Amino acid sequence: MPESLRVGVSPQQTTTALVYHAAAKNPPGVTLILGHGAGASQTSSFMTSFASGLADRGIDAITFNFLYSEQGRRLPDPNDRLEACWYPLHPPGKPDRFRSAHLPDVKAPMLFVQGSRDAFGTPDELRPIIAPLEPPADLYIVEGGDHSFKVRKGAAVSQDDVHRAIQDHIAAWLRKIAVVRRAR
Repeated sequence: MPESLRVGVSPQQTTTALVYHAAAKNPPGVTLILGHGAGASQTSSFMTSFASGLADRGIDAITFNFLYSEQGRRLPDPNDRLEACWYPLHPPGKPDRFRSAHLPDVKAPMLFVQGSRDAFGTPDELRPIIAPLEPPADLYIVEGGDHSFKVRKGAAVSQDDVHRAIQDHIAAWLRKIAVVRRAR
């Protein structure tokens, strides 16, 4: 059962976060924060499955609700309010409106997990954005995956296998980053 926390987004607003503690006795000492999509909250089956799967792999995971979801509204907030929490690369069908200007300011290692069919930003759109980042960013492509990493019916791999592969990759990447940071 995840632990519930209140997190300040602005001086007047808070949202709920859920902490999924690592199942391992010696977790790597890193925490992954997962933001939900516009169509669901942090309690969606996708979010709880991913957070639980990462915790099972020894990674602390935290999910949170965007303010509109926290308040029980279905329509997402304006960009500035969303960006106070998190946001995707660009709106679907509008690749000229990138939301990546802040990325060079992030001085922590970054892993981007991107579906090859993601309408919010394809790997080809993302590569030139992350190429100049320091420290270098990593990209994991979910072949055939959309924005939710869903693969088409009839794909050679099951959806559960896709999710397990993503969780395995994230956990391995975070462990690698933790080892590198401790060595410094």
